[in-house]
Amino acid sequence: MTSESNAEMTDGNLNNSPKSNAVAGPLRPPYIWSGVLLSVGGCFLLLLNGQVFTNALIFLGFATVSGSLWIRYVVRTGKAATSRVGEYVLLAHVVVLIAIVVGLPEKYRWQTKFNQKGNDVTPVLPTLIPESPTPEVKADHEIFQFENEFDRSETPFRVDWPPKNPADHRTLRSPPLLSGRVILTTGAHSNHPQINVRIELTRADGESDQARWNRELKFPEYDW
Repeated sequence: MTSESNAEMTDGNLNNSPKSNAVAGPLRPPYIWSGVLLSVGGCFLLLLNGQVFTNALIFLGFATVSGSLWIRYVVRTGKAATSRVGEYVLLAHVVVLIAIVVGLPEKYRWQTKFNQKGNDVTPVLPTLIPESPTPEVKADHEIFQFENEFDRSETPFRVDWPPKNPADHRTLRSPPLLSGRVILTTGAHSNHPQINVRIELTRADGESDQARWNRELKFPEYDW
């Protein structure tokens, strides 16, 4: 009795041990990793850089890795019901890979022509840039003279800074920042009537004027 009960107790302890109760969980389908790989690879197919053949090869690499994950899943699940989903997804991978591979020759020819056109355009670009800068045209400060002058009028004005009210009598008593005049002349040149408008600005250059300019404008770095 004692030996048999001990044997039964020993068998009971073995059956109730944690090792015997441990059951491996089901293998999860690689939806996340496969989706990430296909999304990254698909981004290369959407690039508009003209390198369609290279982009297709990069997508094939990502799709192949994604397909290998599903092959591993199908092999490890065996004949389980969840293995049928893996087979369908794996079949979709094969169809996509075949479609990409079939179009590779055409993509290669298109990319070759695209790169060739880019190389043909490159030598033309330097010819669009002038070899020498445009010569500087100096301003003509000479006073225009009519052959026959009909009329001439002048209007003086002043420039103040900070701006002042011209109607204020104190403005007229203070020296202006710049003195100017507008000269309007009518006459004939080459037997054609013309109108000449000339604007002159004059700045006083005395020592007191230089001090006032530096004091009011606060530009002491300039040598007036």
